[in-house]
Amino acid sequence: MSSQKKPWKAIGFTMLIVILCVLGTYFVLPGFLRINAMSRKEEQLQYLLKQKENEKALLEKEHEKLKNDPVAAEKVARDEMGMSKDNEVIYKFDR
Repeated sequence: MSSQKKPWKAIGFTMLIVILCVLGTYFVLPGFLRINAMSRKEEQLQYLLKQKENEKALLEKEHEKLKNDPVAAEKVARDEMGMSKDNEVIYKFDR
């Protein structure tokens, strides 16, 4: 008689393990997917941060150059702002 109860115990134990695995997957999988998505978003933000830091370094370098180099400041004033010295005539040509 004990040999007939053992298969049911094994089936019941197997069913319990399967149910626990399904429930575990149901509750853990969304969190895992969210962590994975957040990790990818972090990588994207790190890349953008690196780009912005490089851009900031270039702008700081240009700022120092304009602050300390009068030739560079004059070039920007003439080319980008259209400024001129006294008694100087500027001719602009279409290219």
